[in-house]
Amino acid sequence: MHLAASRTRSVRRARGVAALCTAVALGAAPLVLGAAPASAASKFLNSANVPNYPAVLENSTSRTLYVLSTEKGAKLHCTKSACLKLWHPLVVKSSVKTVSLGTGVKGKIGFVKRSATTKQVTFNTWPLYTFLGDNGPNETNGEAVADTGGVWHLVHAAAKSAGATPFAPILNKISIPSYPNILANNQTRSLYILSIEKGASISCTGGCLSIWPPLLVPSGTTKIAFAAGVKGTIGFVTRGSMEQVTFNSYPVYTYTGDNGPGDSFGEGVVADGGTWTLANANATTATDTPVAPVSSGGGW
Repeated sequence: MHLAASRTRSVRRARGVAALCTAVALGAAPLVLGAAPASAASKFLNSANVPNYPAVLENSTSRTLYVLSTEKGAKLHCTKSACLKLWHPLVVKSSVKTVSLGTGVKGKIGFVKRSATTKQVTFNTWPLYTFLGDNGPNETNGEAVADTGGVWHLVHAAAKSAGATPFAPILNKISIPSYPNILANNQTRSLYILSIEKGASISCTGGCLSIWPPLLVPSGTTKIAFAAGVKGTIGFVTRGSMEQVTFNSYPVYTYTGDNGPGDSFGEGVVADGGTWTLANANATTATDTPVAPVSSGGGW
């Protein structure tokens, strides 16, 4: 049974933003702030709901803040001019001891030295930055940009640990025996596609959904976080009051027959009018999306 009304909206990778921005005439160095303002309306760090990303960390002017995946523990890697022109450290004067926090900001605030007179604010040990590619408040163009030896991510304002601080990508790439570079969800559970659903034409309904749970996001979502290595076109198709994520026009699912992360027991299952296969995270076309195994066998 096909949905009468389906829609697919492409969400292109943000990697090209960095290359684009380097061609722009770049502005002056980041503003160095003194003690944070006490205004309840605009604290130094705030929690904000932006399109597709609830409760992200922002600065006092509603500019979205980011962390670099390799900088956990305040280990600075964004130090060269090419990086600093795009990613502006959130800095304060060396004399500042604390900053004001808005409602919903739960993490631990710290600092790491940036110069003889300034230090960068950290959140659960992650140094914070704004992104030149964001043209105004509440924009998220820096999410999932691969640059400076890592990947840039939005920040969970309510996170209380370093591990929970970066937004976990909804789509990831993992490699398991016989199946390199497969698509997985944020719990590293393998994702599958049904051969007859190419073009976001839904056939898995009713009892099928109890075996193959669809990967769902809230209605109205137009953009999701995804990891480096996920190269395909991400879209969405209406599934009741939710949206199902699609990859190169294929709706994606997990499989209840998989016992845990990295299992692949759904590969090659013939059911529901077609064949279920793992999805190739490297694929950029629908034709290449069903994974090609290196050797026979499924699971671990």
